Amino acid sequence: MSEGVFVEKIFLNDLAVRPCQACGRCHKTGVCGTRDDMTAIYRKIERADVVIVASPVYFGTVTAQLKAMIDRFQAVWAAKNLLKLSRGGKKRAKGYFLSAAGSSDRKIFAHAGKIVRNFFATADIDYKGELFCEGFDEKGSVVNDEKAMKKAFMIGKVSVR
Repeated sequence: MSEGVFVEKIFLNDLAVRPCQACGRCHKTGVCGTRDDMTAIYRKIERADVVIVASPVYFGTVTAQLKAMIDRFQAVWAAKNLLKLSRGGKKRAKGYFLSAAGSSDRKIFAHAGKIVRNFFATADIDYKGELFCEGFDEKGSVVNDEKAMKKAFMIGKVSVR
């Protein structure tokens, strides 16, 4: 809160977000037919000026919780690309991806990065940057890395400009 901005964290693990059921309703209406906590997530992301996605990498990709949320943005994709529904000229949000992985090979982030970039493109969020921290196998251990924390702070700082 050093820049006086409002920050809201969404912990997907604490929410009820069902996976996409491929029911096809969104292809007709532009709205997902499944009613759960995604309804609020759509609104929050739509109103955000900055979206920072944070996920560890498991087996070369984002967590199942994040992937389920991203898959539900099929409704947003359908509204935009199939139904040609306009967002009303809203300014595009800035997007950043923060991730850590146990592997010491930076290539471990390639697939996860592509998934997040596709999500941002669908949600009309400009991908502005990323912070990939490799070699952190213990949950939460990245907070002890001064260099990574400085870069994360700088991402937060530049994102509000």
